[in-house]
Amino acid sequence: MRLFSKSKLVLFSLLLCILFWFMESFGHYFLLPNIHSVGTSIQPGILRELFSPSAHELYTRISIIVLILVFSIVAQLMLNRQKFFATHDMITTLPNRYLVQKLITDRIKRFDTSKCSHTLVICKPSNLALIRRIISTAEADNLILEIATKMKAQFGDTLLGVWKSDNFVLLLRHELHHHDKFVEQFLKKVSAIFEKPIYVSDFPFHFELTLGACEYQTGYNANVWVKNSYKALSKAFSEALKFSSYNKADDREDQDYLRFIGEFFGALKQNELTLYLQPKVDINTNKTDSFEALSRWNHPNKGLLTPGQYIPKIEERVAILDFARYNIELAFDYFVKLQALNNKNGLSINLSSVNLHDHELTHFIKEKIHQHQIDPEYIHFEITETSFLSNPELAIKTLKSIFKLGFKISLDDFGTGFNSLSYLNKFHVDEIKIDRSFITNIDTNFINQIIVKNMTILAHSIKARVCAEGIETEKEYAFLKSIGCDLGQGYYWSKPKSFQETLDEVT
Repeated sequence: MRLFSKSKLVLFSLLLCILFWFMESFGHYFLLPNIHSVGTSIQPGILRELFSPSAHELYTRISIIVLILVFSIVAQLMLNRQKFFATHDMITTLPNRYLVQKLITDRIKRFDTSKCSHTLVICKPSNLALIRRIISTAEADNLILEIATKMKAQFGDTLLGVWKSDNFVLLLRHELHHHDKFVEQFLKKVSAIFEKPIYVSDFPFHFELTLGACEYQTGYNANVWVKNSYKALSKAFSEALKFSSYNKADDREDQDYLRFIGEFFGALKQNELTLYLQPKVDINTNKTDSFEALSRWNHPNKGLLTPGQYIPKIEERVAILDFARYNIELAFDYFVKLQALNNKNGLSINLSSVNLHDHELTHFIKEKIHQHQIDPEYIHFEITETSFLSNPELAIKTLKSIFKLGFKISLDDFGTGFNSLSYLNKFHVDEIKIDRSFITNIDTNFINQIIVKNMTILAHSIKARVCAEGIETEKEYAFLKSIGCDLGQGYYWSKPKSFQETLDEVT
């Protein structure tokens, strides 16, 4: 209300200034000899007094005073606005993270934990990022404002504000030892908010909130409480849950992960990571056709680690990209050294889904081709079906650009996914690798025999070679040879060996 009153005062003052300026600038036009013609109701003496030189001076002074008043009010309004948005969100006008932090701190001081429990909940619309890619920035802001309005209407004062423009913070009180019942009731309230769609540009958008919650524990301050609630929110997103509560055991996992990532980046810089080579054998001649480069980590404390002990932990995109480029450069170096010994065996290098979404990957590979002076014809890049799940168009585009450089493409773990066949007509495949789950005990498993035989026929019909993984017995080898499988890989011939061991065998 104060802002509205000041706005009217500014408008009135500006109109007053205009009036005084008009009287000062154009008043002399009224002082004409036939002034009596203006009418009998206004005396000429009054007009002369109004537009006399002394009156002009008075109007000038009043105008200056009014202008100073106007500028003062405008400056105050701007200062008030600046102060307001220093503690409130620009879009929703709800308290922002700085004020929310203060509100949480004030509430903590007044808690009586002997009578009730308090839970901090952070809510985020789960599909808002996708919608933002479709609509304009202004429409997205209006959408967030609409969500905030609905949240405020449903939760009232328990809605403290926003930590970010689309991360809503709620502070809820509930009975002691009734946490599960509270969660159930709370989720019903949340679901009720978005039963009906929100319309933006005549398009209906349906929302679901993802929630992370943390119950107050003695000793918490605002920062710790919010941090733990965000941990729960992150877990909810990663596990595709609507709601997740903070668990102290997660702290240990986070600490272990941070320690691991630090060690991993250190391993890349210290060249602790290496590649072991496992031969891919021509089943007909029983001679090595090529090698697959498999990562190993010479950990200073834990010894030699296999990929299963560290690759699943590499969640950071930067770490995955650096890891792939490290392996590609090292594999090219190994390949050049093998070629120098007149060894014509090829080499296979694994790529992950993140690598296929790396816009700079093709450029990096092209640079390394010229740097190492290699023939791409002898190099296979192996990819799995999971590489296409998040952004198949980009993954296929990257594969095609790699193929154009002269490299060969291998489709790994073929048959383990639901869409394996659908990818065969989307990009060129030079080799299909049949997963070991189909190969183990294939000599006695009639169903797997039919599957593998038909996979082999299919691969040959599109001019691709077939490589069977995980061969360990003579019987498995004999069956695969009988159906025309091209290549085999497994402990039947050799386990993965260090590059030096491979060099010694080659020479």
